Amino acid sequence: MNLNNVLARHGLARATALWVALLLAPGALAQEAPAEPASGTSARTLDGLEVGTTEGGAVRITMTLSQPAPEPVVFSVDKPARVSLDLADTKLAVPERFKRVNAGRVRSVAAAEASGRTRIVIEMSELAPYTVRTDGSQVILEIQGGTTGTTTTSGGAGPAGVASRVLSVDFRRGEKGEGRVIVKLADPRTIVDVREEGNRVLAQFRNTDVELELQKRLDVLDFATPVKFIDILREGRNTSIYLTPVTGIDFEQVAYQAQDTFTIELQPIPEDAEEKRKKEQVFVGERISLSFQNIDVRALLQIIGDVSGNNVVISDGVKGELAMRLINVPWDQALDIILRTKGLGMQQQGNVMLIAPLDEIASRARAEGEA
Repeated sequence: MNLNNVLARHGLARATALWVALLLAPGALAQEAPAEPASGTSARTLDGLEVGTTEGGAVRITMTLSQPAPEPVVFSVDKPARVSLDLADTKLAVPERFKRVNAGRVRSVAAAEASGRTRIVIEMSELAPYTVRTDGSQVILEIQGGTTGTTTTSGGAGPAGVASRVLSVDFRRGEKGEGRVIVKLADPRTIVDVREEGNRVLAQFRNTDVELELQKRLDVLDFATPVKFIDILREGRNTSIYLTPVTGIDFEQVAYQAQDTFTIELQPIPEDAEEKRKKEQVFVGERISLSFQNIDVRALLQIIGDVSGNNVVISDGVKGELAMRLINVPWDQALDIILRTKGLGMQQQGNVMLIAPLDEIASRARAEGEA
């Protein structure tokens, strides 16, 4: 029985059907066949999906697998508000694939299987901070009841299980006038919570130390970006970096992580956005948040295809893994960051995106020109 039939049986509203359609978008299914399991190995299955609440009022979703849990890939979308969690090389064996919850900000939980992976989608009234951790054969997702934000961790450690350190804090002005704060971390698994607090943007690095000489205020007004001050503080067990914007400047906040480097950007919004759009690339895709450790690049590009609604054709030359965290970033900007990080290019025809290494794209263009 497919997921659509299960949802119809439970009388799900049209809005929920839309995000289920996204869950099963052709970008994830049509372009690559599921990998065959290695000879002599048993397939991992998701056997249990339980939903409950904690004493603190958080909604806890516990996923129990038949074998040790893989590193989950977590991403979220603002509109409609939902958190999605992918389990690679995992088949779906739970008897009930849809649960109506209506607890806290969680409305429902649904599960589906495609292309050798299982995806859990949590529909919410609005996004809230969440934590993800693995414990043996279980993956535990807790969604808080506070303000919007993302806090993720992985491995056997809980939220305070990884002691890290801020190694350096650098500031640069981007080509488009963005103020870019670059934080080097001793441990790429450091938990980071980025949110607006008053008139400032706060990046809080959980259970993380910082040397005394780095605890200071940086005056970066002369760089002519939306950032005026950067304050680096040690607050209890956490390191907090506050970005104070220039008064009267409109900006957008973007945060992302590649390996052990966490970047926060305040991007200026041009006064004449239409004129600016004619001169440079403007990212307008639906905003998403992603958090993962050492995910296969091909699987990551499939997720971008899911969110964008495009079909994705991935060249055999696309290989490797990537550790990255993106927070509230348009999907087309997330794709741009991934392509630049891995030296890839993209050609689009209609709703089909072809992704390949840059030299392969160039060779293809030369061959087409000669033809």
